[in-house]
Amino acid sequence: MAVLVFGKSSFEIDADYPGGNIVVERIRGDTAYIHQDIRDTKGWWFYWNFRVRGAAGRTLVFRFTNRDPIGLRGPAVSTDAGATWSWLGRKTVKKTDKGASFIYTFPKGAKEIRFCFSIPYQLSDLQRFLKTHAKNPHLGVRELCKSRKGRSVERLHLGKLQGEPMYRVLLTCRHHSCETTASYCLEGILKAILAETDDGQWFRRNVEVMAIPFMDKDGVEEGDQGKNRKPYDHNRDYAGKSIYPSVAALRKFVPKWSNGKLRISIDMHSPSYNDKNIFFFAGKAEPLHKNTLEFCHILEQQKKGSLVYSAKNNKYSDPLPKMNRGWCSKLPGVLVPVTIEFPYATAAGKAVTADSARAFGCNLAHTIRQYLEKTNSGIESATSGPVRDNKVKKQTVFQRIRAVRLNALGLKRVNAERISRGKPFLDTQLAVSPPDDTVTGDIDAPSEFEIMPSQVDNSALKSFPEIRSQNFPPKLLNDPNFIRKRRDRRLWGGDVSSGRDRKDREHRTGACQSFAIVYYQFTHNNRLLDIIDGKTVKDNKDNDDHTKYSPQWVHNFASRRSGTMYTDIYPILRDHGAATWAQCPFERDKPAEWNTDPDSWLSALSHRIEQAEYIADVDTEAGIRLIKQMLINGYGIIIYTPSRGRLWMTFSDDPATDADDTLVCTKAVAMASTRGGHAMCAIGYNDDVWTDINQNGKVDNGEKGAFKVSESSFVDRQGDNSGFRWFSYDSIRRRSSVPDWSPEKRKPAWNLFDHRAYHLVIGNRRHYQPKIIARFTLHHKVRGQVKVALGVSDVGQTEPTRTWQPHLFSGRNKTWYFKDRAFDGTSTACEATFVLDFTDLVGTDSEKPRRFYLIVEDTKNENPLTLKDFRVIHLGTTKEAIYPDCPKTVDAGKVIVWVDSVFTTRRTADRPMNTY
Repeated sequence: MAVLVFGKSSFEIDADYPGGNIVVERIRGDTAYIHQDIRDTKGWWFYWNFRVRGAAGRTLVFRFTNRDPIGLRGPAVSTDAGATWSWLGRKTVKKTDKGASFIYTFPKGAKEIRFCFSIPYQLSDLQRFLKTHAKNPHLGVRELCKSRKGRSVERLHLGKLQGEPMYRVLLTCRHHSCETTASYCLEGILKAILAETDDGQWFRRNVEVMAIPFMDKDGVEEGDQGKNRKPYDHNRDYAGKSIYPSVAALRKFVPKWSNGKLRISIDMHSPSYNDKNIFFFAGKAEPLHKNTLEFCHILEQQKKGSLVYSAKNNKYSDPLPKMNRGWCSKLPGVLVPVTIEFPYATAAGKAVTADSARAFGCNLAHTIRQYLEKTNSGIESATSGPVRDNKVKKQTVFQRIRAVRLNALGLKRVNAERISRGKPFLDTQLAVSPPDDTVTGDIDAPSEFEIMPSQVDNSALKSFPEIRSQNFPPKLLNDPNFIRKRRDRRLWGGDVSSGRDRKDREHRTGACQSFAIVYYQFTHNNRLLDIIDGKTVKDNKDNDDHTKYSPQWVHNFASRRSGTMYTDIYPILRDHGAATWAQCPFERDKPAEWNTDPDSWLSALSHRIEQAEYIADVDTEAGIRLIKQMLINGYGIIIYTPSRGRLWMTFSDDPATDADDTLVCTKAVAMASTRGGHAMCAIGYNDDVWTDINQNGKVDNGEKGAFKVSESSFVDRQGDNSGFRWFSYDSIRRRSSVPDWSPEKRKPAWNLFDHRAYHLVIGNRRHYQPKIIARFTLHHKVRGQVKVALGVSDVGQTEPTRTWQPHLFSGRNKTWYFKDRAFDGTSTACEATFVLDFTDLVGTDSEKPRRFYLIVEDTKNENPLTLKDFRVIHLGTTKEAIYPDCPKTVDAGKVIVWVDSVFTTRRTADRPMNTY
């Protein structure tokens, strides 16, 4: 710090604060001779940032001696210690023989004035932004690494943080620490993602954005130039072994994080001090060059704020592998790897300010959205099935749960247990809202489950429905002759493998997965969300069929020889939703008939899930612990167990505790085999019960504890407990931990489907209401030959630019048992009316004029497909657009019809029809 003294008064010039940079050479009268501190920069650069204190009322000249480092709008000045900045203007600047100078008259009473080459952006600015959004569940603040000097390098995650997103986007900034205005542009992007706007909502449904605000954190805080740092700067560190910790950490983390879904990477910079336009550095090689041109064309159309962009200012060169852009261009799936150069002071004649830079960042966010929506690249949506550019790709909706966070119900239970043990209760601020209580991405292990309740029973919650059976009408459950009657195999269907006739097979329901997932899990988890929110909930055990979801709705769509699989059930719930039991009652003697009531289809669209998640390795202690944590949070979890060959024992009385007394003599599974398969819903656990597995009369290691699960099949079987079953913890473990117990044929009791348990996430589908729907009527004899897709484009086009194929009509039906039947389950051709949701395909801008397509396909010869009606309905209004030229018939071909979004109650003008 330099202290300059003038007569009886003095003032100080220093750079002793974050981002400060100046060297004071000498003072002559009212002139200070200064220059920027180049430090370890190779060659000349122009960044400087200093403050003056004690100069109130004076007029001073600041003369730079190392060339002219003053920008196009003169110095930036702050009169409030760096909180806000404005430009002095070039009129205050004079050229000198060795550089340039500027003059400034200090206001009376001014204690401190700061001057800078540009508008600074420091850690304090980022912290201000993060504090504003601290409670936003769609923002995660983590650490990429420690810098060379021990500073934390922030790694921000925004948008869709729970579940697998459709896309990922990488944003990096300040590879060169002096390039400050790029940070304001980055902040504008982040603000748009978190905002309660159409763009923000779209990002939170579809995209996970990772942003590194300060790649050169030390240089940002210490006021370095950063550009051309010796031996080379951060943006030249992407080849070979990286010397900077942040670059090394990014290169290690991004390939794993991106998981092939990284589509756009933007490295944010500021150019030379006299550049006057916003521009991109982009590659020449195809197809990345074409992709970048398309991205830039979209950005040119954005007009929010005062700063405009023109693609004519772009610079094209294939990036060096050692640069961030070159490295990103080689990552799997990347379509647009670019560097943006955002000017320090002037862009197309307009002043760059903090606000104008943020506004341009909002334009960039909107461009990212529009580009991803337009190209779509065949990637599957995690929210509403695959949205494609007409390329069919394998669909998945399952994400692995790697950690669990306490929600409000779980926190209440944990705190009750902590208080009972004399431990301090946890802060209520720890509770997160669903779906953020399951973590599928990178996270440090949460510590709030250090102490867990010894008993949890979610079947006692009002959200859990009454026990119902897939095999027999409820009135038979109390029939004294029930056991005798069930021995008559004709009553429930018989063994499919026994060679009995087809009629016998049809009566066998095999609906355990539909019951477990749709009736128990979906019904319970949906109503549970109200309990977590603290709302009053009506008891769901009241036999009101309007509050429970129908297993038959899903089961009949996709049943196989042995029942409906979770790989169909969860996608159907995601794409089509679930009807209630009242709309679609369970009738075990009608396994082949589809529900074709259009009102039920429309209602089901409001009862959908966002995705499904799974807990891996449930036969390990880590897996068992995750299941217990999910149960603490109130959920029901789907497990799979062999249906035959279980060894049953009874809970014994542990003399060391009274907590198990009410369950003594209750039967529980002690061991399983590999015969058969059965789905059940885990709904509770009890650490206090004891199963004397080795029958030695002593409480041994591994014998305590059991899970409670709900049953839907043969509720009279051994171990009956009013429709619930118990599985000892040891029966689930990969290897028994009980001493002197090693049966040869022992298998873990939950050993099916790769030892996984399943959770469904309602997420953004809670309280969902579709806005635009397709309603159409088909006539066909063989429903397994029918494929259907929806599409949209701009008005005037003849092919959709985006398409979506729902699960039921996607052709994934080769193993569906009744795929050769008509929609009503018979062998006679019939018509049926269906309803699908256009809303996600259209996006949030539902009022924009669009062309809406219905694509129907018959995949085989002989049985023709007839489209008898197609209309697009704007819900909440009386408006609909009707295709006028039905019926249209095709045999072993495809029909594409469309209507435009000029909604009218009258029939629209004639539309062409393409047949293939």
